[in-house]
Amino acid sequence: MKRFISYLVGRTQFTFVNNISSSTIVTSCGVPQGSVLGPLLFLIYINDISKAVVNGTIKLFADDSNMFFVAKDMKTLISSANCELKNIALWINCNKLHINFTKTNYMIFQPRKCSTKESHFSIDKVLFDNHVINLIHSTKYLGVILDDKLSWVEHIKILTSKISSVLGIMCRLKHLLPLHCKRSIYFSLVYSNLIYCIELYANVSKRILNPLSVKCNRILRILQNAPRRAPTYNLYSNFNTLPVSLLFNLFTMKLIHKCMFHSLLVPNVINRLFIQGSQVHAHNTRIKNNFIVRNDVSHDSISFYGPSLWNKLPLSLQNCSSVTSFNKQYKKYLLNTLTE
Repeated sequence: MKRFISYLVGRTQFTFVNNISSSTIVTSCGVPQGSVLGPLLFLIYINDISKAVVNGTIKLFADDSNMFFVAKDMKTLISSANCELKNIALWINCNKLHINFTKTNYMIFQPRKCSTKESHFSIDKVLFDNHVINLIHSTKYLGVILDDKLSWVEHIKILTSKISSVLGIMCRLKHLLPLHCKRSIYFSLVYSNLIYCIELYANVSKRILNPLSVKCNRILRILQNAPRRAPTYNLYSNFNTLPVSLLFNLFTMKLIHKCMFHSLLVPNVINRLFIQGSQVHAHNTRIKNNFIVRNDVSHDSISFYGPSLWNKLPLSLQNCSSVTSFNKQYKKYLLNTLTE
């Protein structure tokens, strides 16, 4: 405890602007910016913010906080949000913290079949510490673009744009780099972006995913100096990878496989998304340990389409408990589907 006290007490700060320094003052609260212990101490400091919320759910990731409210009608929803935001504002003021209101906004998620006909002007104002919070339709959350219809259209557009930028550069450099360098560029600048949260965003129609798939095919042709009509199988097998639609299957099944055979490697919040047959009935069936296809969730939920995809796998893959062996065999299985 004495070490923590000596770390925090007696620190000073000053402002330096245009070669002019302000006078030095002693900091009475807060942690040093850029320090090793700073993030940990900040997380400990704000960890009880969830206790200030009664009728909502708060999700924290470092200093990025999100609150979720559920209601059957818009008036109740906005009223509940305003009430809870008053509690949060009180907690923030008591803990001597400040909110960046320019980065604070709200979004309304609704079932597609129950889309509201209310205009934005007819919705009551959402207030946070007497500041009006703006309604938005899409936002970046932990590297993923979320929209209020959960369509993933905006996220896929951003991905396609990123790959287009790489494509333009590689068109000028394709004759100057050896193949192994171009392969490294693909996996570092394209593949790494594709697989981030692919288990979620790629669960869309072929029409929405097609622009991204076309860009990936094109950049592989550029990197491999392949003709325009080169078979898709050759493009991806040469780099030992898969198209976006099949990468979605691969990473979704890798997650399901871990939850089924190595659940300790997966956070509990993910494990709870899936229910084994043995949890809902006592029948000694051949697939009692498989995850059931849940009917109490949306078809767009991984709780539904994850088990659905798993049940379509060959039994040899379903019974393979080794992570390494499953990944290798299933990737080969998916790659072979390109020749069919």
